[in-house]
Amino acid sequence: MNVFSAKGSSPPVFAAARAYSQLAGREVKVSVCQHGCGPDGECGPPGSDGFTPEVLGGEYDMAVAGSESDMDELDRTGKTIKASRRSLGIRQAALLVPRGNPAGIATLEDLTRPGIRIAISTIDCMRAVWEDVAGRAGLIEEVRANLTHKVTGCIAFMDVIARKKVDAGIGWSSFARMNPGLVAIDLPPELRVYRSTCITILERCQDVAAAEAFVAYLLAEQGQATFAGLGWLPRGFAPGRTPAAAR
Repeated sequence: MNVFSAKGSSPPVFAAARAYSQLAGREVKVSVCQHGCGPDGECGPPGSDGFTPEVLGGEYDMAVAGSESDMDELDRTGKTIKASRRSLGIRQAALLVPRGNPAGIATLEDLTRPGIRIAISTIDCMRAVWEDVAGRAGLIEEVRANLTHKVTGCIAFMDVIARKKVDAGIGWSSFARMNPGLVAIDLPPELRVYRSTCITILERCQDVAAAEAFVAYLLAEQGQATFAGLGWLPRGFAPGRTPAAAR
């Protein structure tokens, strides 16, 4: 079975696929975008960037998206089995700074200081996250004034921060587990944004029962522990209440 995963969501998918392949005796191969990030943060050659084009450009049985909105886009192509979509876990927005935090960023308000350089990604799971966060604080215009690096994709986003081309970025706390050059700074509860990492089975899948078995593994205890160990919150998580029972 072949699975395409958004790169920023891939670490737990790779780990769970390896464990499941040994357990089930059937290989689950995980692929991510093969386009390198350009020097200015662009994602591969023009027209190649974005979750949906990557999924449709390969021979995959399943796809893992970094947000429900990305999966909505894929659904609109008619290439998914819509009833198969499941949430695998939740990521939480945070401020990401270079290790050492040379600009001394501690709060969202610090991002409004004159001269602060901020990175965002303009595609896929981080599209508009900065606005969602800044809007909760009433600081959209102030944060916007310091957006100096608008990159396409999570890998370019992490790289530009780790190389200290910017002072901070607004992304997912789990990125600090992926890149040792990053540190995540938690936002206060009232400013946090959450998005779902989710999986779907594609219409072209030749063995839907086998794909469903892998999805079931991801939703069960061992699969969920893999996601939790890499910084994801439980699927069904919501602030102030116990996560919903597995459905």
